[in-house]
Amino acid sequence: MPGKIFPGPVSGTVFAPASKSFMQRAVACALLCGSETRIHNPSLSADGKAALGLAAGLGADVEVKDKIVVIRPGAHGLEHLLNAGESGLSLRLFTPIAALRAEQLEIGATGSLLRRPVGMMRAPLHRLGVDFSSTDGFPPVQVRGPLKGGQVQVDASVTSQFLSGLLIALPVCEGESEILVSRMTSRPYVDMTLQVLERFDIHWQVVEGEPLLFRVSGGTSFHCPDFTVPGDWSGAAGLLVAGALAGSVTVNGLPDDLLQGDRAILDVLKEAGAMVLVAGESVSVSKKHLNAFQIDVTNCPDLVPVLVSLAVHCRGESRITGTARLRFKESDRVLVLKREFGRLGARITISEDEIRITGGSIRGGAVSAAGDHRIAMALGVAALNGKGGVEIDDISSVDKSYPGFFEDLAQIGARIE
Repeated sequence: MPGKIFPGPVSGTVFAPASKSFMQRAVACALLCGSETRIHNPSLSADGKAALGLAAGLGADVEVKDKIVVIRPGAHGLEHLLNAGESGLSLRLFTPIAALRAEQLEIGATGSLLRRPVGMMRAPLHRLGVDFSSTDGFPPVQVRGPLKGGQVQVDASVTSQFLSGLLIALPVCEGESEILVSRMTSRPYVDMTLQVLERFDIHWQVVEGEPLLFRVSGGTSFHCPDFTVPGDWSGAAGLLVAGALAGSVTVNGLPDDLLQGDRAILDVLKEAGAMVLVAGESVSVSKKHLNAFQIDVTNCPDLVPVLVSLAVHCRGESRITGTARLRFKESDRVLVLKREFGRLGARITISEDEIRITGGSIRGGAVSAAGDHRIAMALGVAALNGKGGVEIDDISSVDKSYPGFFEDLAQIGARIE
């Protein structure tokens, strides 16, 4: 569904969307419980629904009520053909969980996920007793377990999502397990996994160093009657940048902790010169003169599209480093950001691991989000302070993570047709 966003002021208060990252981890853990788990404030984004579908396919009864999802494990038999939709996290998270079973199971994918690599799972799973195959390193994947405890090495340079899957699956295996992790990226997301596991009574020992060591005793039981999904800094970042560019925006329901790496948006906004006020779980951002900024996004790669939205309106040259992994997201985000913002007059140069943006302003025009939810949000936010309407080919792509994004943007005054 196309949409056109026009320049203009925004002002108002919205509630942060539920975190799809916490949601998917909670669903995966609930699947391994011995009794039902009630998930409050669930993310019913496309990715959240993908996780629920995988849980159902792996034998759980999934009941969606008003603002609550109830998961009852082991309620029915397995489905041998599963599908993760376009959710890279769900695919990599649930593959080790599916491998706990002795039957051969297949997890398929759709859209851009068919082009995202999964080969990093093969060697570790083989070492843990699992037959694993894929299509030349891409989905769909086939696994036959059962997964066994033991020591395994994981290279987390491309993604930490598979590591999170092992952290969830291995505690139910017999015997002690150790994971040696090299070239760790997105550490806050791994810490998020560990926090969710703590809520389910699962405790990993972490020994810092290179490689990073995770150790857990096997045969442990998951238990968590109630889990509340916190607000999502990733989704809220676009709204906060909208305030910095076009008025004043307050987002409520954002946890004041460091487990969501995308909370780094606050430091960037302050460096750029926006007025930022934090009061508990409420964050307000207002427009001021904006200057260029620098940031390493190794631990917060999902911020990059909306950081480009900010940078094109900042005076001077902004530098975003640590961007190499963006080529393996829903799109090749580096190339798409350069191409589509370039159509609006933005001056962007890219290298292997860096994006440089010379700020100024952007004009109106027609652009493509390339089916990428975060690029659709970024283009919409940037349009608010541009010199003409920006027509995006498909704004429904935001359903993947934040289905109500453009409705919330309109609620604070954005003109969207």
